[in-house]
Amino acid sequence: MLDLKKKILDGSVPADVLSAIATLTFPLPPDQVLALFPVVYLKGDPGIQEAVFRSFFEISQDTVSDFLIHTNDIDSLSFYLDVLRKGGQENTEKYYLDILRNPACTGEILEKMAKLSSNLVVDYLLNNHAILQSYPNVFETLKGNEALSQAQSRRLQEYLKYGLLDEKPDRTADEQFRGEPGDESVSDESATEETSDDVLAAYSELVSEESPDILSAPSEIEIEDDMDLNTYQKLLKMNVSEKIQRALKGNKEERAILIRDSNRIVALAVMQSPKLTESEAETIASLRNVHRDVLRKVATNRTYLKKYKIVLSLVKNPKVPQDITLGLLHRLTDRDLQLINRDRSLSEFVRRAAQRILRGRKKY
Repeated sequence: MLDLKKKILDGSVPADVLSAIATLTFPLPPDQVLALFPVVYLKGDPGIQEAVFRSFFEISQDTVSDFLIHTNDIDSLSFYLDVLRKGGQENTEKYYLDILRNPACTGEILEKMAKLSSNLVVDYLLNNHAILQSYPNVFETLKGNEALSQAQSRRLQEYLKYGLLDEKPDRTADEQFRGEPGDESVSDESATEETSDDVLAAYSELVSEESPDILSAPSEIEIEDDMDLNTYQKLLKMNVSEKIQRALKGNKEERAILIRDSNRIVALAVMQSPKLTESEAETIASLRNVHRDVLRKVATNRTYLKKYKIVLSLVKNPKVPQDITLGLLHRLTDRDLQLINRDRSLSEFVRRAAQRILRGRKKY
């Protein structure tokens, strides 16, 4: 494939081959085609360029997402960012987030994304302290983004007002923000030694039956003394240990924020909280921006699985690992299986499995 890419760049590949690649008729797997599209577009005529543009949005969402998250080619990321900015297609915002999750994403690409009118992208950038610290130009670009909502503008002002970007980040941006919450590629080591499973176990013991007084014990953080900061800003300034404390002992609002934390251990600590309700578990089961381990935790809780709404939320969530989804399909009603069969956000494999269950039930 590298040889073909090189030949395209040096102009030795005929136009009919470029056209075949652009129209998805050349015998190559989709991921390799995605790697070639940037150079095909570069060397092709306007007709070929238009075909590349159309074909990109015809490739399956899972394939495109996987490519955007894992490619090491910066030029490809820049190219597809430009395609998405011009496209306005259904999956555009999801693909934006996939690019942000790629460890190869550069400051230049982040600056381009800070100009977008996408609320999801802006929120993602605003919620990543390390990005804003490590790439000051991203923060400046966000300040000039006319599409910011009042809440987003207010958050920018809070960063300035409370000097939250003044201190140097205690870990690199690559460690801090790579990986959308919910992606196992996020490194647990990035949060210091405190992020080991041993630490989570230690904190879990605090809320076990042997330590019932933990819920009334004073927190290491005196939240009441810091009422000028909203909940988000308070949590943003905490280290991992403090976040785990709030995940275990905090209120519903704090849990709702920490369950989406980029650190897997912090998010899992929320699931260990004795205050977590079934209603919250139902909400978590439907979230697509949490770690897969969190969703797996919900799916292995027998109490939660007795609640049909939680089971349905897990099955409808494309972020839930397929092995879990397949194991839950048989619990659904025929009506919901029919809806799953038509849900294009789910993988074709899951949809076909739902269809097979329906056919099997009709036989009896």
